[in-house]
Amino acid sequence: MGDERGRASEDHPFVVAVKPLVDAMGGEMVEPGEAQGDDVVLAWQGEDVVAVRLPHLSDSLDHILAELERRHGVPLAELDRRSKQSVVRILETRGAFSPRPCARGPRARDTARGGTVTGPYAGVRGAPCVLISSRDR
Repeated sequence: MGDERGRASEDHPFVVAVKPLVDAMGGEMVEPGEAQGDDVVLAWQGEDVVAVRLPHLSDSLDHILAELERRHGVPLAELDRRSKQSVVRILETRGAFSPRPCARGPRARDTARGGTVTGPYAGVRGAPCVLISSRDR
């Protein structure tokens, strides 16, 4: 990112300042001129400096888990009980366990993902549900 035509470079103070935040949320920094649809263009002192491409929501939990593993330096499964409880508190704070309504009917999700929808309201359209993928069985 950055070139001789005056565009912001990776060492621009603002880009350096926001990089840890962008990395933590799993975003990608691109040139402001390359911004697309949902990208967020950030300005510094009235000049567009960098655009942030936000991660797809389906990747968010994977990114959070990977960041927690990096933070602890070992796979989460290898953490001691106290550390695992800390990780669960962080995930809970970040909304990982908040029920979400199913985007489509359960049968459509089964077909699309090859998994099983379960939960007390699995047959109710829009009700909270949990998808158990075939790889988890």
